[in-house]
Parts: sequence; structure tokens; C-alpha cells
Amino acid sequence: AMNPNAVTKISSLKNRVNMPMTVLVSNLAMLESFVKLNETSTTLSRAFHPGPLNIIVDFLDADKFSYLSSDGLAFRIPKHKILLDLITEFGAPITTTSANQHNEPSIYEIDEIKARFGDDVCAILDDGNLDKSNATSTVYDARSSKLLRTGPISLQQIEESLKYS
Repeated sequence: AMNPNAVTKISSLKNRVNMPMTVLVSNLAMLESFVKLNETSTTLSRAFHPGPLNIIVDFLDADKFSYLSSDGLAFRIPKHKILLDLITEFGAPITTTSANQHNEPSIYEIDEIKARFGDDVCAILDDGNLDKSNATSTVYDARSSKLLRTGPISLQQIEESLKYS
């Protein structure tokens, strides 16, 4: 996520021009040097991470990270052990995106992912076929307190966690 060339390549592979990219981190400390974590984002991360909640916050220096997004950053701490280990070992946030091209159906079969992207990427982490029952993550803007996409975590759950913080 800290490499503009890598993010640009992913955007190009997916036909996603000028669309924000979500980043995965292993802990909140990994974000503190480049985003503004507010009370809402910290409370939600503690309540739902690791898990399927993308939380949107502002950059400390929006110009420096404009290649990731022109309007804040969506982040989450994933539940997937291999991803957490990879992020921890790498020591920096990584980008995440669905395994498909923009406006195309999601790809769940590893052989189809390899056929579609194999010649265009350096490596594919093969953890088998993806579970088709996995819903897309909930997206919540911690700056405006707005739910932007419904997923496994409901607005009611978010509001409850914020009420008791």
C-alpha cells in the first residue's frame, strides 16, 4: 500500500481508475503515521477487528497518499491468519481488493483467478477456492458516521458499539 507503482498496477489490472483502495493492517499502530484515527474509528476497530468492517478515516497528508484515494482511506484488520501473518512479516499495510475486474462478478475459484491474472502478476497466494458465502465487508465512514455499504456487520451493531464506548 505504500508503493504507488504497485497500487497503480492493481488499479490497472482491475480497470479501477480513480477508485479508492482499501488497506489491510495488522494493528492500529500501523496506521498512526499516515491517517487520523478518531474516537469513532478506534472504538469500531476495537469492537469489530479483526473482521469484515472497512473503516474510512482521513489521511494526515492527503497529497502524499492520493494514489490510494482522493477522499480518505478505508482500512481493516482481517481475520484471515495467512493475511495477518503476511502483513506482520511485511511490517506495512497491504492493499486489498476482490478477485475480479471492476463491474465483473467476483471470482471464487483459484484456477479461474490464475487463468485471469496469472500472466499479469508476480505471484498468487494460493489458499484454495474462496468461500462463496463470504459477504463483502461492511463499509463505515468514521468521519461522517455514515454506513456506506451493508455487509456482515449491521448499522445497529455499529451504533451499539459506539453507544457504549
